[in-house]
Amino acid sequence: MFVLIFFIVLALLVLSHEFGHFLFAKLRGIKVEEFGFGFPPRLFGFRKGETLYSFNLIPFGGFVKIFGEDETDPSISRSFAAAPIGWRALVISAGILFNFLLAWVLFSIGFGVGMPSAVPEGRAESFRDVRVAITEVFPETPAATAGLEAGDYVTSLEYDGQTVTVARTTDVQQFISRHRGETVTINIDRNGAPVRLVAVPAPDPQEGRGALGIAMAHIGIEKVSWYHVPWRGLTEATALVSTVGRGLFGLLRGVATGSAALGQVVGPVGIAMIVGDVSRMGFLFLLQLVAFLSVHLALINLIPFPGLDGGRLLFLLIEFIRGSPVSRRISTYTHTAGFIALLLLMALITYHDIVKL
Repeated sequence: MFVLIFFIVLALLVLSHEFGHFLFAKLRGIKVEEFGFGFPPRLFGFRKGETLYSFNLIPFGGFVKIFGEDETDPSISRSFAAAPIGWRALVISAGILFNFLLAWVLFSIGFGVGMPSAVPEGRAESFRDVRVAITEVFPETPAATAGLEAGDYVTSLEYDGQTVTVARTTDVQQFISRHRGETVTINIDRNGAPVRLVAVPAPDPQEGRGALGIAMAHIGIEKVSWYHVPWRGLTEATALVSTVGRGLFGLLRGVATGSAALGQVVGPVGIAMIVGDVSRMGFLFLLQLVAFLSVHLALINLIPFPGLDGGRLLFLLIEFIRGSPVSRRISTYTHTAGFIALLLLMALITYHDIVKL
């Protein structure tokens, strides 16, 4: 089931990005030759008007083939090269913009229906139904052995006939600390149903994992008036851009300086596993993950690397500065080399994903 959910998520991310390119090209009157989901070889397709809509074998991506995208002759009617440089920049940037818009829409939907989110310190009064949620279960720990899962809400803890009602994460931490090496009962709410599990907290826990082996957070439903929902969605999406941007910059800097490894990067297989885990936590948690991935995709495409939207924007900037476009030969070779490098990088990251399974 989670494989199907993953491909639905992937389709949503890719199609929103490529639709941005498609829409702005159409608005300018530039001919769009093909709108493809996945990368070739082509499996099948259908033509509507002048555009071929194709479905391709490699599902991790998509593309829009714009007429004259690699041309430099502005005299070719309805070609990308014939459009003013400002419009070309808009067409290229539109994919990034639409990924941000998707995140905004998803957050707005989430806040509109009541999206669970972490409760910031000192803001509990702005939330309702605040509970202690398990956000991560570390493998090969007492929690994993007991059957605890991410997305479970801890309601109470029992030992030797005594019950402790859980209101804060510290309630769990203190209880588990007092009963290391002893058999305790953990009462949880899993998808609205009560579940009783038995665990034995480790007497000598591993550093960073705790005696039980879980990460927790206060999760609640933020109180947002209907007329504030779009603004709240926008502020959340904007804040996410800042957070993801700092993380991405730090990762790239770490890779460049050798202080970070590509093994820290998650590829398609890793993302599929994360989607599966989060989907079990509920639809609204999945909604937040898709918004995060959409912002991540937007910022990655903004990197000025050949083969990415940022690389094409860099070539437009060079054209603007020098007053003439970069030669077709150099442009084609550079972007093709960049695209191949990205595919090889994706293959390497996917290999690391599989090894870590």
